[in-house]
Amino acid sequence: WGQNLADMPDPMVAMQRKLRRHAAPEVRPVGPDPDDWDWDAPDFSGGNTRGWSVMFCPGDTENTPLRWFQTKPGSQGIPDDASMEITGNFSDWEAEPMQAGEVPGLHICKVSVPANGFVEFRFLVDGDPDRVLAPATPA
Repeated sequence: WGQNLADMPDPMVAMQRKLRRHAAPEVRPVGPDPDDWDWDAPDFSGGNTRGWSVMFCPGDTENTPLRWFQTKPGSQGIPDDASMEITGNFSDWEAEPMQAGEVPGLHICKVSVPANGFVEFRFLVDGDPDRVLAPATPA
């Protein structure tokens, strides 16, 4: 029955281990000064890593260089003033509004787990069932 989640590693620690196991991002030398060189990662020395994401793909190995990309608010084609709703089997698939969180792009809601113990859901942009943000749906 179920899965013992008590033995799960801390997600942040697990992610840091995964990042350390991969090859470093690509560096492109542009001239003799390393400060002018370009690379596909945030400037870790400056401590400003906000707005960056790392991508892992099926089939990646530890020899696959990390692929970082810069993200911007609304980079998923979602206007900053868009509302977010959640729909699922806990609400008979009726959209329910989510509250804006403290971080831009973060939305919060509480749902009740149905008696069968499974939660099925979709995040909707502006309550539009044709604008499912996640999880991905088959085309």
